[in-house]
Amino acid sequence: MGLSMGVSLYTSRVVLNVLGADDYGIYNVVGGIVVMFYFLNGAMAGGTQRFLNYEMGCGTPETLKKTFNVSLAIHIAIAVAVLLLAETIGLWFLNARLVIPPERLAAANWIYQFSILSAMITLTQVPYTATIIAHEKMGVYGYVGILEALLKLGVVLLLTQIAFDKLILYGLLSLGATLTIALIYRFYCVGHYPECRFVVVRERPLYKKILGFSGWNLWGCLASIMTIQGLNIVLNLFFGPAVNASRAIASTVNGGAQLLLNGFTTAVNPQITQSYAVNNRHYFMSLVFRGAKFSFFLFFIVAAPILLQTDYIMLLWLKNPPEYIGIFCRLAIIDSLIYSLSLPLLTATQATGRNKVYEITIGIILLLNLPVSYLLLSRGLPPVTVYYVTIALSLCATIARLVILKRLVALPVGQFCRQVLLPCWTIFAAILLPLGYVARSLPDSWGNLIALTAVCMSLTVAAIWTLGLSRNERAFAIDLLKRKFKK
Repeated sequence: MGLSMGVSLYTSRVVLNVLGADDYGIYNVVGGIVVMFYFLNGAMAGGTQRFLNYEMGCGTPETLKKTFNVSLAIHIAIAVAVLLLAETIGLWFLNARLVIPPERLAAANWIYQFSILSAMITLTQVPYTATIIAHEKMGVYGYVGILEALLKLGVVLLLTQIAFDKLILYGLLSLGATLTIALIYRFYCVGHYPECRFVVVRERPLYKKILGFSGWNLWGCLASIMTIQGLNIVLNLFFGPAVNASRAIASTVNGGAQLLLNGFTTAVNPQITQSYAVNNRHYFMSLVFRGAKFSFFLFFIVAAPILLQTDYIMLLWLKNPPEYIGIFCRLAIIDSLIYSLSLPLLTATQATGRNKVYEITIGIILLLNLPVSYLLLSRGLPPVTVYYVTIALSLCATIARLVILKRLVALPVGQFCRQVLLPCWTIFAAILLPLGYVARSLPDSWGNLIALTAVCMSLTVAAIWTLGLSRNERAFAIDLLKRKFKK
């Protein structure tokens, strides 16, 4: 994850410099059209992971194999549906509605076709990745992640050496990297897990069961993707591709900081579902509480130094950073800190199989981003407004998640606030308020950047250890470290 973060940040800077702000914005907003059709995949991905985890907890090899192949068949059907939607509605929207310079429209269409092919590969890959996660083979997941990072680095190096239209070349090379990773996952799964060998399953009740669960996921995923990609399009309509480039860079920085968080939640999610499947309520609830708290802490350790010195980091990294990039980065990271607390809550909801009320409620809250942002931008407010709207609605969504989980699994909301929310936001304020004052007082320099980052991360770890962890959690961490060093 650390290597992936470093490569991601480095390649984003090189790609921005090679393509320029306009082409970089075009790449992200055009690819975003295809991603908008991913709500079909997002709905099924959550369902696939949930049912595979559940069968790993209390099923048989035969039911596990049937679940995998039903999920694969559904994902193939979704890939075909995405192809049809992208080549009709999406293609029309690209050429008739997006703000793209006329001389770059042909290149944008090439990028669009490459994005469609990448989407279809990624869609049919989901059951294989879900199988590796369900088996908790985090080593495989990590090594392939390292290879993926190196492929992305290779793409950027080739981009700087080959004389061709850089935007088109970047799309083509990225497609090749996606295909390579997909083939590796598939060969590994087919070779190691019997359930991944393809058979035709004609049990309609199983299709109905998985699709029924995923049907409610469909609404939630549509809301999430429409929020992210829809806001990209809204910004494009009001401000053009240059602001899209700033938002894309902010998303890259935020995504890089989230890599540790993603690795942690990927590892803990199967255990949440499996503990619910075997009715181990105590372990299930402890995983939800600690998962939320540790997700926040892991993300905050990386995010805090970025929040303190965003503008100077952007200047060093990008040389000529686009407008709004600093404030976009800070607000995107704050929104992700809020969302990090909700990831185990989502997994807990999916583990129950009763996700109707959750998906409808959270979906409605998230979709409010689009009309509210559009209304405010149409009245002349600056592009940063969309982030303020997103953060406000993220807070509302977190409250709604807690209320829903109280009804579904009797989640003790008061205890969650005391043991999770209070220590998390106490540490947030205790670190950023005094160090923020110090950061504003210091002149920008490499030395101050390194010193402040070291002090910030050290104080953050110390605050988490003393204020964030319970006595039992500290004892567990000490025992774990002792065993690791002993090995």
